[in-house]
Amino acid sequence: MDFPASDKTPLINSLDENSVAALIDFEPEQIRRGEIGFALIADLTNHSLDARLGRSEVEEVDFSKDNLLQFTLQEGVKLTVSSNQALFSSKSIALLPQLRMDIKQYHQLALTLSKQDDALVIKMKTQHHEQLARLQLSQIDISALSLQKISLLGRNNNHRIAPYFAAHDYLITNEQTTNPWHFKGASLLRRAFNTCVEYSAQLSDCMTSLREIFSKQKSRTVTETENKTLNHMMQSWQSTLGDDALFTLSGINTQSYFSDGMHYLYVNNPGKHAVALTYGNYKKILASGEHRVLLPKHTFQNLVISWNGLTQQKPLLTSEKPFDGVKMEVTVRDNITITLTGPYSGASSGILRVDFTPFQSFQNEGSLWQQPVTFLPYQTQVIEVDKLQGLKNGLLEITGEFDVDGEPIRLVKIINL
Repeated sequence: MDFPASDKTPLINSLDENSVAALIDFEPEQIRRGEIGFALIADLTNHSLDARLGRSEVEEVDFSKDNLLQFTLQEGVKLTVSSNQALFSSKSIALLPQLRMDIKQYHQLALTLSKQDDALVIKMKTQHHEQLARLQLSQIDISALSLQKISLLGRNNNHRIAPYFAAHDYLITNEQTTNPWHFKGASLLRRAFNTCVEYSAQLSDCMTSLREIFSKQKSRTVTETENKTLNHMMQSWQSTLGDDALFTLSGINTQSYFSDGMHYLYVNNPGKHAVALTYGNYKKILASGEHRVLLPKHTFQNLVISWNGLTQQKPLLTSEKPFDGVKMEVTVRDNITITLTGPYSGASSGILRVDFTPFQSFQNEGSLWQQPVTFLPYQTQVIEVDKLQGLKNGLLEITGEFDVDGEPIRLVKIINL
């Protein structure tokens, strides 16, 4: 199926067959997490090509032997180009501070890749700023690269990424969704299916009715008649199941989380009915869609959720004081000073690493400095790193990866030079 074309965006200009783009929509609390981007096919094995053209069985082919070029944004701070077959050393360029500030405020970044002569030109664009980089790859025949077929990549985050090509067969109107082919009615069908599976003992033979609806789906739209049937069925199930089934019937998801020392509640309400939240002396009415609610600083209270006549409660737990077991503080003057403070209990050990990535051009991946460390509870260590000479116009990353009393943790500080 053709991935649908998203609406036009000012972050991506018109494209031709020698260019491709991807728009990243960041989950705000996860901007500094994981990696996201896309891959291009640089070279296919003969077996892989035969399978893709239908000349051999897919099950007999090892696709991992194809050569891929991977373009991934790492932890929201740098763009890395790598190859799955080690055709060349991984290369990275740091995002300018202005782009990172835009991403933090507007939660979007567009990556546009263009073939020009013997190089790839990469444009990174945010709401108010852009950054250009030129990439020479002498080990790869750039002219042979097709920019019309890409793979989308992501790891350890919930960001969204959408490809933009010179031409699309299927157009849609703008709508943020986890339903990539925009199947109209998918949310209601999903909720009905989940309810039937979870409460099959109380809803006898409910799957038979659903199979009849699913078997009629020949297009991207649930017909008006089937939609009415689904809604009537769900209302009947609600009368049978009552308050206990609120979350399954509604599809509502609530998650409590902390960000920058503040306590928030994430709420996703996929249905047409509003949801009412009551906590302490506060009340919020939230329509369909995703919401983030700043919570007051109370140590413990109940959250009351009301939806379409149903009510549920769940506890809200807010710690009065954040746990600050292991601390890593960094100051940069003539050199780098790293101060480590040990945990409340248990021995800790790991690796400290210092990396530098320039803003103006791609540089091979590799650490400036690294050192194993061991520290005890409540112990403070001060480590001096004299590695700043000649470094400028780039991003300094200080990373600590530790095993703390049997638990893995990773601490990162970034500094613009």
